[in-house]
Amino acid sequence: MRRLFITLYFFIISFCSFSQVIEEDYLPITPSPHESKDNIYIIVDEQPEFVGGEEALQKFYHEKSPHPVVGEKEEALVVYYQIVIDENGDVIHFKILHSKSEKLNEITQKIVSKMPKWKPGVNKGIPVKVAKNLAVRYAILE
Repeated sequence: MRRLFITLYFFIISFCSFSQVIEEDYLPITPSPHESKDNIYIIVDEQPEFVGGEEALQKFYHEKSPHPVVGEKEEALVVYYQIVIDENGDVIHFKILHSKSEKLNEITQKIVSKMPKWKPGVNKGIPVKVAKNLAVRYAILE
């Protein structure tokens, strides 16, 4: 009888611990009629896309930045940032994730504020808000 209680105790503790992990790690990735319109997704069926693709985004950086922007193969100061693109393709949120230059952070923020509409992210056929991490590479000026 005692063995039964011990086994039952460990089963209940394990089940409760497992259910807490699932709830804490939950990230909504599929829209449903019961979810809030304020959800911001990371994983969706179709990621948001800068109109014209990656090449057009790089061209946009070059045109809008007062500081020289460089390609992948050149040494650079990189500003990593996050934006949220809403259901209409507008950039509605901006946040610096990592950078070593306040001046370049300000330049990046100004560039992002001038971005045109994106092709919005879509999940299960419904346009949704999506967080997207990006980087811009600035030339090192000596």
